[in-house]
Amino acid sequence: VNSSSDDTKILVSSPAPTPVIPNYTSPITNFRMIDHNISGRYDGFAYSPTMSKFVAVNSGVNSSVTSITSTDGGNTWQSHTGPAGPWYDVEWSPQLNLFCAVGYCSSTKKAVMTSPDGENWTERTTPIPTTTTSSWRLIEWIPEWSKFIALTHGSTSETKMITSTNGINWSLVTCDPYYQPKDSTWCPEMGLWAVTTGVNNHTFYDNSSWTTTGIKSSVIYSSSSCNGIAWSPTLGMFAMSKGKYIGTSPDAYNWYKRYTASTTISKIEWIPELQIFCGWSDGAYSSFTMVTSSDGINWYEQDHNLNVSYLKGMAYGNGRLILTPGSMDSDKIIIADAN
Repeated sequence: VNSSSDDTKILVSSPAPTPVIPNYTSPITNFRMIDHNISGRYDGFAYSPTMSKFVAVNSGVNSSVTSITSTDGGNTWQSHTGPAGPWYDVEWSPQLNLFCAVGYCSSTKKAVMTSPDGENWTERTTPIPTTTTSSWRLIEWIPEWSKFIALTHGSTSETKMITSTNGINWSLVTCDPYYQPKDSTWCPEMGLWAVTTGVNNHTFYDNSSWTTTGIKSSVIYSSSSCNGIAWSPTLGMFAMSKGKYIGTSPDAYNWYKRYTASTTISKIEWIPELQIFCGWSDGAYSSFTMVTSSDGINWYEQDHNLNVSYLKGMAYGNGRLILTPGSMDSDKIIIADAN
């Protein structure tokens, strides 16, 4: 287990406070990999507390499986047929009691589908032009705005945004040009939806306009793209990864370098039930790395004893962390106890 408590001040005139967390023990334990024996590649995950159900959508091309579901904490999985993919991300809306997924859009494929149970899916018409293909890889439900927001993943000229208050009727919204959205987080305290991009910056949407903020390479010691981002309402803090490096900020403008991982950290989530940040590697890296932090300052690499190169999707629910390994292990699911 590695740890770091580097309080290097980057942009602000006084150092951020450093909570002292003695004898930290990760709440995530007992990693194991199981076979679900359902062909496909499952990148997007969501969990419905109402149904105690995990749902994953298939990003594999021309597969007969649209989604898989589990209601026993990931021990067993069922496959479901529906609209052909690939489908890249899925989100649960507790207000609508609805799953909404986004994927590849073309003249023969729609970009959005919805389901009340994660099993029976309906494609939805959107104002997205089908004359050119587009890849929709990011969707989030914003409870205070009562709407879904989805973004494309592509070059600057291809970036588009759509929103919907019910998952059925969608509007195309003006979107400032930026390159390849990577990850997003909702900050209700500031009324901002923060999105990291494939270039050296991140951007914010306040339900009417966008603001883009560049991150200088000296801020988190990396010139690579901004990757994962998460907001902790408990800590009043953003955590963001750039390559192997993780930084934190109270306002998403002033950043402190906190940790250097052994490989690129591509995603970060705040898990409120566990009161921790959780980050992991997502891509063709040499080994699967997971890091956790209960204060955003001190980070720890997670022991897992798994021979997995990288992760794709992740969801938490009912004391379980469910993860999907990379494409070489597409018929497997990783389960960890998390209490």
